[in-house]
Amino acid sequence: MIPESWEPYEREDDGEVLGYLEPVDGDLVRPVTVFGHPLADPGDRHDAARRFEALGLSYLAEPWVLRLEDRPDPVRVRILEARPDRLTLQVFFTEGIYSGERFVLEPPLAPAALTPERPLH
Repeated sequence: MIPESWEPYEREDDGEVLGYLEPVDGDLVRPVTVFGHPLADPGDRHDAARRFEALGLSYLAEPWVLRLEDRPDPVRVRILEARPDRLTLQVFFTEGIYSGERFVLEPPLAPAALTPERPLH
């Protein structure tokens, strides 16, 4: 579950939650996705806002790599649903064959457990 201390960041024009501001130290915050993955290093609120506005929710459409303790190899996944209490992922391709396997996890995940396949811009 996303911690209550994390402040939702809403897009100004429509109020859509783009992610959260994770308090780090003093006035520093780290922008994180709606499922808690860091989007940038800690900085001020202005820097976090710029990052959110630049990305929007585009990161939800990107392929991600899931690493699980009980699986030897990382799994390429797509995000089906991202909520503060649940993240639903679906295996995208395994050996070139669509598998349809799904994972339902509770955010926030450890940053190393779920990483974007490519850098988010």
